Amino acid sequence: LALWFWMFAIVGGLLPLLLVALPWTRNVAGMVIASCLVLPMMWLKRMLLVIGPATYDTITRTFGSYHFTWVPIAITLAAAAAVPLMLMLLFRVVPLLSIDEIEEMHQTQTIDELDKMHDAKNDQSARPPAEPRTPVGRDDRLVGARGGKARSVAAATGALLLVVLVGMFGVGTADNAQAAAPPKVASTLKITGSEAGGSMELAATLTGPHGQLMEDASVAFAFSTTEFGAPARLVSLGSATTDKAGIARLTLGSDTDHMYRPTTNGPQEFVATYNAAGAKPLIATTTINVTIARSAYHPAPAKPLAGVGDVLVVVLFGIVAAIWLTLITQIWRVRRVCRVAREPVVGSS
Repeated sequence: LALWFWMFAIVGGLLPLLLVALPWTRNVAGMVIASCLVLPMMWLKRMLLVIGPATYDTITRTFGSYHFTWVPIAITLAAAAAVPLMLMLLFRVVPLLSIDEIEEMHQTQTIDELDKMHDAKNDQSARPPAEPRTPVGRDDRLVGARGGKARSVAAATGALLLVVLVGMFGVGTADNAQAAAPPKVASTLKITGSEAGGSMELAATLTGPHGQLMEDASVAFAFSTTEFGAPARLVSLGSATTDKAGIARLTLGSDTDHMYRPTTNGPQEFVATYNAAGAKPLIATTTINVTIARSAYHPAPAKPLAGVGDVLVVVLFGIVAAIWLTLITQIWRVRRVCRVAREPVVGSS
């Protein structure tokens, strides 16, 4: 997400500040460009606040990818629709000049102008309309050239700053030096698994450097899974202590400390690990074809008002659609009234 973060910082922060700070871009065109840059970057900031934590897996402490679904899209549309909804509700409570009153005022003004023009024709002959005078010292061509040059300077400055920042922060750090591997110990660890009576038992045999069976040694068990993404990760199953024969046995689902039961049938890899003091950990793996898996999902009974939620979703989406349609209709009416108001009034002879 670094690219999107720096895009927000530069496009939404640095460039608008430059457009406002520089005198030759502090005009209408510069302010419009600054506003157009800030608005989408504010939405990008909200996306970074949501997507960043959503891609972090607190179980494995790794980052993944985020995919949009209809739920966040619907929440975004509803939040955008809430703003015009609150404005329309406020306009209902606080009386403002309505569209009907604007139309009535425009009709009254049109009638008054027609009466004045009729009276003026009786007094003097018609005159050609006077050409609008340009203020002294103003040259539109110079203004356009100045604005184009300012936009070019601002774009070049922004591109240069973006290249510099990417060069500063795009350099990766060197990997940390790994510690020297401890000397190897001639101990061995083997793991086997078997199914019996609807349960699975894992057995790890531990022998010492001279081939002797090691007693009262703690062996940790885990299984490899891709449930949390690739590559496969190890999930702890618990630990067991070796007996006089040097064997540590763990029955899956046997007690409160070993509650895990296989949830999918098929080949599954199990791992046993023994950590000796001052020696390299011993790791042994085995693949077992699981046939007694049980699903971990137990559906809850249907709620009495479960169907109300589906109806509520349809009602809420209908409200959001009605808000947007009302807003579009109001904008269309305002534009129609403003367009009529700008048209010149021509009297009949």
